[in-house]
Amino acid sequence: FERPTGVEEEENPFRSVGGPRAIPGTYTVALTAAGRAETKTVTVEPDPILGGDPARFAAQLRAGLEWRNALSALNEMLNRIVSLETQLKNTQQALRDNAAGDTAAAAPVIRQGRDLGRKLKELKDSLYNSDVQRDAGQDDIHYLNRFHDRLQGLGFGLALAYAQPPNEVVEGRMKELRAQLDAYLTRFNELLRTDVAAFNKTAQDHGTPVLVAGAPVAVRAVAVR
Repeated sequence: FERPTGVEEEENPFRSVGGPRAIPGTYTVALTAAGRAETKTVTVEPDPILGGDPARFAAQLRAGLEWRNALSALNEMLNRIVSLETQLKNTQQALRDNAAGDTAAAAPVIRQGRDLGRKLKELKDSLYNSDVQRDAGQDDIHYLNRFHDRLQGLGFGLALAYAQPPNEVVEGRMKELRAQLDAYLTRFNELLRTDVAAFNKTAQDHGTPVLVAGAPVAVRAVAVR
């Protein structure tokens, strides 16, 4: 996939840069920069013309936070898949370059790494289309939407609306996508528990680097006061 260059983009190609609309009110904001932290009080005013029912704001915010947390979990899973793929490629290349004919040590690790890489690619390709050129205008019209596109697209209305909770259609769509996301997360976490753990055992037994996989990925719960 194509992404702007930069340290953060290279380390986390999948990330959210926006969020749900805040409810009008007074907030305490903590700012940290250059090793210094400072706390300020800020006030978010309602639109002087539109106003807005606080209960409707709260309902919209809850829905927006649920969507944001779901998308964050999806992005984390995709970033972890990309990281694992990169680690596997580096390990396999190092083994090919330095095995010096010792196929007994290298072959099991390479074989298991190839199988794991295939499973990771299958999962990633079901979530995100890496062939789309994201900086090429409407290149995405040439491809079928995948899960990441559908979940991300659902949030546009939630973010742009003003004191408008999601209607029944949007609520139903969110429940449907959340159920699909839970299934994808279960599939990924099972890969961590089984295939990644098995690869690491084989790698350790043959004196090669293991994969840094991290903890299982989950959607954070929403708490709105």
